[in-house]
Amino acid sequence: MQGEYQYNLRTPQSVEKAVQLFNQAIAADPSFARAYLAIGYAELALSSLTVETNAEARPRVRAAAQKAIELDPNLGEAHGLLALVECMWEWNWPQAEAEFQRALELGASSETRTRYGWALAAHGRFNEAHRQTRVAAEEDPLSETPPFDEFFAFNFERDVTGEKKALHQMLQISPNFFGGHALGVVAAVQQQDCVTAHAEADWLEKTYPTIPGTQSTRAFAAACSNDKTQALSLLKRMATMHAPFYQAAITYALLHDKENAIDQLRRSADAHEGQIIYLKYDPFFDEIRADPRYVDLEKRVGVF
Repeated sequence: MQGEYQYNLRTPQSVEKAVQLFNQAIAADPSFARAYLAIGYAELALSSLTVETNAEARPRVRAAAQKAIELDPNLGEAHGLLALVECMWEWNWPQAEAEFQRALELGASSETRTRYGWALAAHGRFNEAHRQTRVAAEEDPLSETPPFDEFFAFNFERDVTGEKKALHQMLQISPNFFGGHALGVVAAVQQQDCVTAHAEADWLEKTYPTIPGTQSTRAFAAACSNDKTQALSLLKRMATMHAPFYQAAITYALLHDKENAIDQLRRSADAHEGQIIYLKYDPFFDEIRADPRYVDLEKRVGVF
């Protein structure tokens, strides 16, 4: 269907178009469980692209997952979507893992499997994360999502070779994939390759100028080059565009501003941003990880 085609393009405009098409499908058939499921995943994608805030997406995604399960209790992907809500926004890992496993038992698609792998990586279960994302890649070799999700396992393990492999795979599949280029900035900054970081951030600015996450990558690149003036200017722009607090925290951490980094992480936790579950292993915060306030945040989010 046209909605699935638009969703799979994974651009802000195409995903927003997909939501419209899925809503039309529901208007035509209110008992169509998969249309609710599709809306939930599309809303989740808009949140990941930073087009929508977590406050906007969170209730919509949960409602869509619950409605899909109400209409079809054996729809595995709906249980997988609910698992993401429990993992990312409710920090209820035991319930999330139970939903992931139920989803796979019901024959959920590769997208559910790879997201389970991503969640396992955030909880330090790297071997299992690699296994799930690689099985997902075998099931759907034309999807950029499995290498995107496996990147996080490599990143949290500090495996630079693995990161490069994952980046190559996702951009080979989808050369204009926002997530691939954004993670290219992440990898380059962490490796102090500021030239590549700026090149990727500039490409994002030309290609996706309205996405808040684009400004975040530009701020990361500026901090990489020790351009504090530019980084602070971009932080102000990020705030006006409602970019995630977590990404502001990364920028402050790169500027060695511990107080503001921790303050932004607190705000991220208050907003229940999805990225906050990276706290335990995110290399960006190695410099401040031992701070008692950081440890308290880990405990609060449930990743201690």
